[in-house]
Amino acid sequence: MFSGLDQNRLDIALAQIETVCSKGKTIKIFKAATKDDLGEAKTDSVAVSLKSFPVRRQPFNRNLREKISWSDEVGLICFVSKKAVYDAGYTVKDLKGYKYMTVDSERYEISQVEFYSNYADDYLYIAIGGNKK
Repeated sequence: MFSGLDQNRLDIALAQIETVCSKGKTIKIFKAATKDDLGEAKTDSVAVSLKSFPVRRQPFNRNLREKISWSDEVGLICFVSKKAVYDAGYTVKDLKGYKYMTVDSERYEISQVEFYSNYADDYLYIAIGGNKK
C-alpha cells in the first residue's frame, strides 16, 4: 500500500490534524437510550466527546462528493482526528456502534463512520456522517 509519508512525517501530520481539529466544534456521540422494565427510555449515555474541524453540511462541494461515496446520503459530515479518537481509546469499529451525535445542539442520526484521507493512503481523519433527526 502506497503511503505518502514516512513514519516520522506521519506522526507529525497526525499531531497537526489533532491540533487543527481541537479548534473546531465539539461533537458528542451517543449510544441508544437505555430502557427500564416498562420500555421507557431512561437516559442517553455519552460515548465520547470529540472536536471536529471541519464540519460540512449539504450541499457538499464536488471535490468532497467525489472523495466520499456516501456523501449524498447524509446531511452533515464531521471530520475528527484519528489520533484523538485512538487516544480516547476508541476505534472506527467502536464508533460505528453509536446511534446519534449532537453538533451545535442539533441531533443527527449517525449513518456512516469511515477513515478519510486527503493525502495518499495516510488516513489522518475519521469522517462521521449523519442526518438530522
